[in-house]
Amino acid sequence: MAGETSLADNQWHHIGVVLGPSESPRVQDVRIYIDGRLEPANRIFDGPIDTLAGADVRFGMRAGPAVLPDWTPFNGLLDELRIDGRALTAEEIAELATLTQ
Repeated sequence: MAGETSLADNQWHHIGVVLGPSESPRVQDVRIYIDGRLEPANRIFDGPIDTLAGADVRFGMRAGPAVLPDWTPFNGLLDELRIDGRALTAEEIAELATLTQ
């Protein structure tokens, strides 16, 4: 999944990723927010998401087949990473984004 907003501007950005409840979650079910705004996303890979206990969680690296383009790890800094126990609303994401500015 790739968004349309370029983040290569040497500035801090708030990024929110939301996956709501689903019996069989897929990449297409993920919503990405950049600086509090819903990001149009290009679904390069639309596979299932493993949410079972014990599944790996990865940050800053694409999860999926190694044959996909741009199979490179994130080169930058991450700060204040959190995982909530529920899907946040668009309003909650926007509020969190304002706390970082």
